[in-house]
Amino acid sequence: MAQNETFQATSTLNSIIEHSPVPEIVAEAKQKLAKLGGAPSTAPADTVKGRKR
Repeated sequence: MAQNETFQATSTLNSIIEHSPVPEIVAEAKQKLAKLGGAPSTAPADTVKGRKR
């Protein structure tokens, strides 16, 4: 966010939420994502823009 890269920040936070085994880190990532106005991604990790890899 400090570099005005909202898309990258959102993607990174979603990745942390999906893959981190540490509940405290997931909770913090969710809080930061909420501040960005985003919601955790519900798309499977193997899809990009609706297309499977």
